[in-house]
Amino acid sequence: MNKTYQIFVPEWVPLENKGEEAIIRGMGDVLFPDGNVEFHILDMRAQKYRFIDSLHVYPGIWFYSKWRSQEFGLGLSFHKLYASACSLLRNGLDYIAPEWVSIPQGPVRKTTKAMRRIRAGTVNDSEKSKALKRILECDYLIAGHDGALNEYDCHVIDMMHKLGMPFGIFGTSMRPSVKSSAIINVFRKSLSNANFIYCRNQIGLNWATKHFPDLHIELAPDPAFGMVPSSKEKTYKLIESEGLSEFFEKPVVMVAASEPAPIARHCFSEIISSNEKINAHRDLLSELIRHIVSSHDVNVLFLPHAIGPGLYLDDRRVARDVLLRAQLPNNRVRIIESELSARDLKGLIREAEMLVSERIHAMIGATGVHTPFCCLGSQTDTRVRGIIGNMLKLENVIYYLNIPREKELFIHFDKVWTRRLEIREHLEKVYVALECRLKEAGEQMRTKMGMKIAKPFESIR
Repeated sequence: MNKTYQIFVPEWVPLENKGEEAIIRGMGDVLFPDGNVEFHILDMRAQKYRFIDSLHVYPGIWFYSKWRSQEFGLGLSFHKLYASACSLLRNGLDYIAPEWVSIPQGPVRKTTKAMRRIRAGTVNDSEKSKALKRILECDYLIAGHDGALNEYDCHVIDMMHKLGMPFGIFGTSMRPSVKSSAIINVFRKSLSNANFIYCRNQIGLNWATKHFPDLHIELAPDPAFGMVPSSKEKTYKLIESEGLSEFFEKPVVMVAASEPAPIARHCFSEIISSNEKINAHRDLLSELIRHIVSSHDVNVLFLPHAIGPGLYLDDRRVARDVLLRAQLPNNRVRIIESELSARDLKGLIREAEMLVSERIHAMIGATGVHTPFCCLGSQTDTRVRGIIGNMLKLENVIYYLNIPREKELFIHFDKVWTRRLEIREHLEKVYVALECRLKEAGEQMRTKMGMKIAKPFESIR
């Protein structure tokens, strides 16, 4: 019987965001195609340990201080004021005493002591100590989830390394905007102990090789590219269960609409108010949907690519308001309200004539099943240029929303629509190369991890 490997991912993985789930599932499919793996992940909102669908989920607050991850924002609510105060304090410390970033967070220091007592057998049994023991018994740590890797993640990596856990980096975008020597030194300390380091785009790789020329750092596709979708049979059953069988009698354009920071803050730069930016975004999407339905005789289906974390990151909330503004009949435009798995979403995208997406991982999923897409993004989002433009060689499907114009967007969509068969063929060719690179990188990582499998990573098609 094959051993089931236990992998610790030391970053927050909000499972409500199916792109985040796709990375974990893809990592499993690339590194452990036998399926003999369980991942141990963190959730900053969890209060206790739970096990769900081969995932061990732990409270992120055992490892991270919440105040260090708060972002500045406009608003008078307690949450906004608290987040902004934390951000200002952090930036002030960066300016006055930049070396403060090298000091491990309080939760890391506390958890380190607890793990040492667990290992020494000097701690009383409790649910928390049993959970921490599971992490201690993991075979390997793999960091870099969803491009993440910051100085706080490095604190956790260093802690686990000192406790004897080997580690590697897979899927990171590094920190190309960081110029602080103090933060770069924190990275250097951690990365110098890694058994392997793979960046998911050229921009991150360039930054890393510039600052760490003595380290062996390679380029490999985002792990989500390797996630196997649900079978066609399961997808057809899903379409039927959602009451969409007649809806699919026409070609369907699927939409992954969202309002994360790159969209909500950095687009529509001619508008100052964040609320007005959101209104302008939804008005533009509603007009685009009306144009697609009227000009191309297709139906439009909004996907629940992320249903959180939190109300403001629920794509269904955006879709409902867009549909309200578009005033189109229910038999032409629909929203899937159910929570779907990352595999089910990828299987569903396979059935689309085309995808319009503001979600990078929806487009990563579309690439694997060769569904052409139109990318709506921000020039501040390095993933758009790094993954869609550079890696997929599809700069011409990107429409930047920094200073959008309605007619210009319609023309852009129409051009992509006209070229959709050509784009599908391009994606088929590009994915062959991505798949080969993932297979090669997976074999290299397994060798360095000392792990054996019964069968290699195979094509998801």
